[in-house]
Amino acid sequence: MDRYVIRLEETAENQARRQAGNKLKVIQINCGYKGIAESHHTKCVELRNYLHKNQPDIVLLQETWLKKKSTISFPGYAVLRKDRPEGYGRAAGGVVTLIRKDAGISYDQIMEEIAPMDECSDVLCVKVTWHKHTFILSNIYSPPFSARPTGRPAFTANTLTACLNKGPDQIIAGDFNAHSSMWDARENIIPNQDGEVIEEWLTNNNVQCANNGEPTYTCKVSRRKYTIDLTFQSGNMKVCDWRTVPEPSFSDHVCASYALYWDNLDRVDGEMPRERTKPKITKFCYEKADWARFNRFFAEAYTSYKDAERVGRNRRKIKRFRTNQVEIENRRITESFRKAMKTLPQGCRQDPVPWWDDELDEAIFERTRLKEIRDNPLSIVPSADRQESYQAQARLVQQLIMSKRRATWQKFATDHLKYTAGPKRTASMIKHLTREPRICGDQIL
Repeated sequence: MDRYVIRLEETAENQARRQAGNKLKVIQINCGYKGIAESHHTKCVELRNYLHKNQPDIVLLQETWLKKKSTISFPGYAVLRKDRPEGYGRAAGGVVTLIRKDAGISYDQIMEEIAPMDECSDVLCVKVTWHKHTFILSNIYSPPFSARPTGRPAFTANTLTACLNKGPDQIIAGDFNAHSSMWDARENIIPNQDGEVIEEWLTNNNVQCANNGEPTYTCKVSRRKYTIDLTFQSGNMKVCDWRTVPEPSFSDHVCASYALYWDNLDRVDGEMPRERTKPKITKFCYEKADWARFNRFFAEAYTSYKDAERVGRNRRKIKRFRTNQVEIENRRITESFRKAMKTLPQGCRQDPVPWWDDELDEAIFERTRLKEIRDNPLSIVPSADRQESYQAQARLVQQLIMSKRRATWQKFATDHLKYTAGPKRTASMIKHLTREPRICGDQIL
């Protein structure tokens, strides 16, 4: 088989991803000021590019700032959202849970009000079925004391208990704005009211905190670091490899990455295949292919190939066999490829940000580096200069994204939206972009 195919060697990252079929990759991040309220926002574009490259199975977003009329989409992901009520009194808030459609996960959003006694927090619970077992995934955003309207019932232990009562196996994650030495590794941590409440709740309900003590938020004013983005586990659903990662870096919060797996359940050792929740006819995903299995199927089909009987124009079989050896070899290879290609997984999607290039990656890498320097208390550079350098680079990233996206749309309009070259195709494209029916001549008259 190898004499017919030339391919690149499988990278260590793709090999590890393929072998980790019995774990769900999860990331959670607070989107920061203004969130991802508009689909054309640069944060949303960065997040789409990050999801396309890393393909996490579940994404938990807090402070999305989405309103009821806001629309948001991420190619390849189901969007489950809980927006802040319009009568809250101020913008911000909101949570979104993204689930990859081809990860073999069945999901059902719990639409009922989870914690009606808590009118300040945003709580989104999803019933997730994976590997024939079900767990509850809760995404919570609890605003700080300064952002809570006076007179409204706020976060208490009852909010967490309401989520815990939805099922025995639980993952509860989000931004709680709670301080405690139980999950913050820094010295001289003074717990606040929410921190004490969560501490007592964890002890009474036998729930474990998966954080490793790394800070997840840097205050813009004092430059102090805090651990307020938390992940809790209960029952047979466990969290492993919890850590903070530098990307995406568009928020003042740090992204947390971890994996979920079932514990103490009967399952096959090694990699477990994932079944699609919805079949998709897309191009092949060569990164996740099992090439040893592909070669085995090809070799078996190649050695067992038998030349098919020839059929004439009048559907009569021709007993005379083919004698051209080149044609027979061509048919043997083609049939072997056809059978072996069935082993290749499907679901590799088109790049949602095709205009993304190395210049943007380098600019974002520089922004991440300046962010680390800005948050480093031991740096000899004055704090004002560090902040100014970071903000200038952040503005540069936004300008690059907007300019490259604008140039791509201009090129698309120039190449494809021409009534003189193809009026029917141009009209159909405009109708697709505007989502509005075009007015015909009779309606105009």
